[in-house]
Amino acid sequence: MLDFFHELMRVSLIFFVVIALVIMAFMIAPKLKLTLPLTCFVLFCTILSPWAGAHEALAFKIIFLLIGQAGIRWIITLVLFIKDRIDDHRLDRALEADVHWQIQKAEERKVSLNDIYMDANGTLRSATDHKPLT
Repeated sequence: MLDFFHELMRVSLIFFVVIALVIMAFMIAPKLKLTLPLTCFVLFCTILSPWAGAHEALAFKIIFLLIGQAGIRWIITLVLFIKDRIDDHRLDRALEADVHWQIQKAEERKVSLNDIYMDANGTLRSATDHKPLT
């Protein structure tokens, strides 16, 4: 009787670990854009097992195509991220050049830098009348 309970505990533990791993996989999959390949894999291993066994080459091709599609999405996301970072850097450089130009104009007009401020749009304004300096 004791062996039965030990075996039951072992099977229960294995079942719990498998369920926990499947839940974790489905929590991580959307972040990696692998939800569809993971769902297809789970279906091929459970409900569609007879079909997947009979058409093994096709089942693997489907899963590999879905993983390849996710890989292409990763590459596109990476390229767009790099492009956004480059655009942000260019915008920062342009804003920096504009502010430098505005400060030079203020110095040419003999305006003290203590009497000016920069608004949210990057325009230098007079601290007394709030008008743009340019």
